[in-house]
Amino acid sequence: QARFDGRPNWIYTLQRTTGDLANNPTWSPVSTSGMLSADTSLLLTDPSPPNAAKVFYRIDVTMP
Repeated sequence: QARFDGRPNWIYTLQRTTGDLANNPTWSPVSTSGMLSADTSLLLTDPSPPNAAKVFYRIDVTMP
C-alpha cells in the first residue's frame, strides 16, 4: 500500500513489477485514484499482491 497527499486534477496509479529493476521491467497498474477534485489524502493498495520473492511498486502521476 502507498499513502500520500494527492492534488486536484491529477490521477494517481499504483504500479507493480516483479522484474529486475536494472533491466527495464514491465510495470502493471494495480490501483488508481481517478481524477481528484480537491487536495486529498490517498491510500492505494494492491488488491491481489503476487506470491513472488521480490515485488516493487511505484506511483505514476498524470495530469490530463
